[in-house]
Amino acid sequence: MTQNENKEQFVETNMTTKEKIVFHAGKLFSQHGYHGTSLDMLAKACGVKKPSLLHHYASKQEIALNTFKNLQNYCEKSIFAIAHDEAITCQEKLQQFAVNVEHFFTEHPYSALPSALATEVVDSIEAFNQPIQCYFDTWQKFIKQIFITKQQKIEDRTASQYLNQIHGALLMQRIYHCPSYIKHACQQIFNTEQH
Repeated sequence: MTQNENKEQFVETNMTTKEKIVFHAGKLFSQHGYHGTSLDMLAKACGVKKPSLLHHYASKQEIALNTFKNLQNYCEKSIFAIAHDEAITCQEKLQQFAVNVEHFFTEHPYSALPSALATEVVDSIEAFNQPIQCYFDTWQKFIKQIFITKQQKIEDRTASQYLNQIHGALLMQRIYHCPSYIKHACQQIFNTEQH
């Protein structure tokens, strides 16, 4: 058993059934897309019967939206919170930002979920539009805020470009299975704002 499998097994044993559903849904939607993930696949991954899934969530759409909300909460607590940390310097915030973003995109089991859903369902299932837009708006707002604290106010367009770099690197990471794309994107953003 690999270290990641051990970690997942430990995490799973401490989860409620609803949390397991969200955890596995995020992984499956990230890997197979929304339409490519069936409730049967999800039930099997969770080790439950399909009626149990539907007992906790009314539909696959509700599961996906809850999974997305869970990811947004994770980002707010694990990445965005550093912008408000008065105990560290602006330089330390930028460094921690780079580390947190790299860790998120290389280690979080469903960091690719927003990109996967955005490309697949944003035009066909209206319920996803607002949460997906909110997710990307929050990232852009955070990027602006983290650089404002360094007293280098950046434009909305620049924050958007940084966000595009990060998500472009995520796409390349997924295609080539190489985490260095995220690391290089974070370093490039960090180095650009150093000067």
